[in-house]
Amino acid sequence: MHISVKIAAAYLALLTAAQAGAWLQPHGETAVSITHFTLSERNRLPRIGRDVARKRQGWETQIDYGWRENATLSATIYRENRHFDGGLETRQELEEIALTTRIRWAEYGLLPPYFYRLLKKLDRRDKLHRQRRTSLQLHLDRYDDGTRSRNGRGGQVSAADKLSYGRFIMIQEARYNLTRRAGTDWRDTSYRTQFGWNERFWLGYETGHFDGDNNPYREVRDYGFVEIANFLKSPIAIRWTRGKFRHSGNPDGGRYDALEFRVSF
Repeated sequence: MHISVKIAAAYLALLTAAQAGAWLQPHGETAVSITHFTLSERNRLPRIGRDVARKRQGWETQIDYGWRENATLSATIYRENRHFDGGLETRQELEEIALTTRIRWAEYGLLPPYFYRLLKKLDRRDKLHRQRRTSLQLHLDRYDDGTRSRNGRGGQVSAADKLSYGRFIMIQEARYNLTRRAGTDWRDTSYRTQFGWNERFWLGYETGHFDGDNNPYREVRDYGFVEIANFLKSPIAIRWTRGKFRHSGNPDGGRYDALEFRVSF
């Protein structure tokens, strides 16, 4: 596999795990998340006349700290092992540090114009409320495929809309991430929507597209997730994610599974 394709695969897995978005960590609070993930697929190799299984397993640890009211500091450690028909193929590592800031002047939300005003006119009990967020993230990272280490840098813009009616909540968020590494600009665009009850139980869906300049690698993903927050009345959240992905090297794609534990204090 070409080195730039390896970089794309590693960074894509990082994007699909825990990531800071438009909502910043509250000032003075810290959140720690640990995610274990598995990506499995089968590739048809005509020259040998059979399917070959490939599995990527690893974990990611992310720490978010509310440094200021409108600024969050993040640090991420990512490790991945690649298995080819049961044998260890390679090990990849990625470390990232990031600063995310809130952009108040750009908080227009994602709803169509005047849609919220219409909903408010229909809300006779005045129980409907809205929050909008837009953030800009700058990040630096180091990637190592076991033979060579490379540095990357980039930015991310996220916009989100949150509607709540009593205990019922709906959140939608769009994100655009651009990272330059190994002479290639990698772009990831995603959209996520989720429905919650009392800030404790969540169901969500995410779709995204990933590609790079001067490289044929393309990947599309569709994931669903279930999350339980304030687990057993503690500051612990558990999220299970499952979905499918397809890329230019394997149009049939494969399956993605992840289990995330997050604690805030």
